[in-house]
Amino acid sequence: MREAATAFAQHTFFCFNASADAGTVIPITSHSSAGPEGKPTSFMLLFTCEMVLEHARPFMDSLGAFQGRKDIAATAVPAASVLTSLQTPGQGNAGVHINEFVPGLALGYKALGLSTAGLVKLFELGGCGGSLV
Repeated sequence: MREAATAFAQHTFFCFNASADAGTVIPITSHSSAGPEGKPTSFMLLFTCEMVLEHARPFMDSLGAFQGRKDIAATAVPAASVLTSLQTPGQGNAGVHINEFVPGLALGYKALGLSTAGLVKLFELGGCGGSLV
């Protein structure tokens, strides 16, 4: 388990970057009612590789995820940066969905509703601690 946690913490994920600023990454999110106390919340949408992300693009486009924009870029995001963003006060996401909205992808290749607390535990198990910058 420690090896898997270390690999996860060192992995570079991909996201659809909704930011118009080339120097900023704002991952597209998925809204859910599975937040604390059943309140609506959002989860960052991350993908394990760019090819998996591109398989999700047509289905997400059909759901209106890009709001008519066709220039949403695929952007590499290190796992440590994801955790740092989730731990930033006021950022508003409850965690991540990994490989969500990929048609035909087996459930074993997805991690849905992975909470910030769960990510911290993964990083700790992987020997990365909680002091990520």
